[in-house]
Amino acid sequence: MATQVAIKGAKTLPPSSPFGELLRRSKFAAYDPKIRQAYTAPASYISRGNWGLKRPIANKQRHSNIVLRNFEEHAHYIEWDKASAQVDLVKRVEELNITPTVVPSTTWGMGLGPSATQIDSEFASQDLIEEARQRETDKLAEREQAAFEALENGTEETNVLPFPTVEYNLKVLDSLPSRGPGGYGMSGRATRSSQEQSDAFVQYNIAAMTPRQFNAYLDELRSLRPQFLQYIREELSKTQNISDIADDQLVTLLGRTAVTKSLHRFFLAEHTKKKLDGELGAAGVRPEEVANAPQPILGRPHQQAGLMYASPTKVETFFSTDYAPGFILQNVSTSGHMFSTRDEYITTFAGLTAVLPKNDAGPSAVPLIEPFSAEGISAELVSDGKGGETLDPSTSERRMRMTELSIQSPPVVVGYDAPNKPIRQIELRSKVVVDAGANQNMRDMPYTPGSFKYANYLPKVSTKWGQTDYSRLFGGHQQKPGMKQPIGDLERRDARRREQGKSATLDTLSKMMKGQPKK
Repeated sequence: MATQVAIKGAKTLPPSSPFGELLRRSKFAAYDPKIRQAYTAPASYISRGNWGLKRPIANKQRHSNIVLRNFEEHAHYIEWDKASAQVDLVKRVEELNITPTVVPSTTWGMGLGPSATQIDSEFASQDLIEEARQRETDKLAEREQAAFEALENGTEETNVLPFPTVEYNLKVLDSLPSRGPGGYGMSGRATRSSQEQSDAFVQYNIAAMTPRQFNAYLDELRSLRPQFLQYIREELSKTQNISDIADDQLVTLLGRTAVTKSLHRFFLAEHTKKKLDGELGAAGVRPEEVANAPQPILGRPHQQAGLMYASPTKVETFFSTDYAPGFILQNVSTSGHMFSTRDEYITTFAGLTAVLPKNDAGPSAVPLIEPFSAEGISAELVSDGKGGETLDPSTSERRMRMTELSIQSPPVVVGYDAPNKPIRQIELRSKVVVDAGANQNMRDMPYTPGSFKYANYLPKVSTKWGQTDYSRLFGGHQQKPGMKQPIGDLERRDARRREQGKSATLDTLSKMMKGQPKK
């Protein structure tokens, strides 16, 4: 009987419509005109201009990408743009396998909030990291307040904030659970501080609001004026007596103090946090209805703005990548020298403009061009075989490796006119080093640990004339063949002095032997 029921219950689902099946398999099902998305197609389809749209487009370049500005116009045409540069940039960063960093002083860096801290430690929880960051923010606010009070009083002295006390350090250590050897991680969330200010960065991004959303947000802030005045009174009453000041005079007299302490940010953060947690509901609404209602979602911006989702360490980057060809273009100009205090070159590497310190470029590096001179060219001119002359790039070509990549400004990829803005608006800072550069040749131990050369190698010792390799002086092993280090004038001079010292020593000994009486 059970078998018959099971057989009767099994039914075959009807086949889906061809349009629905194609729509589910197509990447255009998630098309959003406000997001700059890059699309591709198989090479065999691209050669015919078939991109899965209603009509072919005039892009038949194999292995290319496009961006749709509009899926379908009223005039029955498709507006599109090339996106190969956008995709190639992401692929190049993935091939370099380097973790991009964000410049802290930029708008994107300050908007990251607690997510800007990249700490993955088994000895510290996220709460401790946020509390440490908040303590630094509080110290800065107190220093600004002390400087403002000193300016008002006519004095220039400011109080230097002390370091955390021993009692506070012991309190933090007591909050860390100990589970014996091999179990030093956090078994639970650490105790939060009494002042819940670690979420001061949880605020709405007014720059991403539409005019209607911004006006609604202003109306919401106007309704919070009584609560904000009460919050200011409670916070300022902890340090001074303000019981005689009315609410209408509170902002006028102590508004500067409240701004210095960033009380408006903490108030908005607390209100936004309660709103996102679903703790704020309309009057007369039952709690279970508020809990089941859709709640706003807290946006978490990506630290690298989506440029690189993996976070390889410098060791992983070093062993997973190799040196690649690059060109030294020119010297850093005076106007572009604001981020460095050393002489540097501007290079081109992996499709990016990078900075190369001259100490890491080697002694024979020659830039291709010299835009600040009358000639404008630094490289030598050679015959091109057709009766003309061309630049010789051999003296400017070097094998390079990228060591630093920082995001100055991420591209605008979300917005009403985002598909019309190319990804070239992104601003990156990068730094490279040259294979067997001058600084890399000064490593203390270039040999494999445990080998005979490792045990017999004597490290370099710094002198006032530079670094001396004692392995060369005493007939030890030389450096690796790949680590080319030309002998400079200082080493030649040291060698001549050593020969002169040996000759003087032999002459002195011979004179001493001649002056001794015969037995």
